[in-house]
Amino acid sequence: MIEYRIKKVYEIQRTDEEIEYIEAWANKASLEDKQTYFPGMTYEDGVRQTLDWLFGINEDSPSGNLN
Repeated sequence: MIEYRIKKVYEIQRTDEEIEYIEAWANKASLEDKQTYFPGMTYEDGVRQTLDWLFGINEDSPSGNLN
């Protein structure tokens, strides 16, 4: 039996400004504050949540807001 896999094509659903905000927000926690915003979340959980947000699967921003 031959198994075929269809390659998913992802479209980023966020603006450059939204992505830059999240990048600065994450850098502040790791570089300046030397702590995490979500101590109960694994690294992998954070990556998954961010990708879901980036591709529009989840509307909740990783930072909680974009204001």
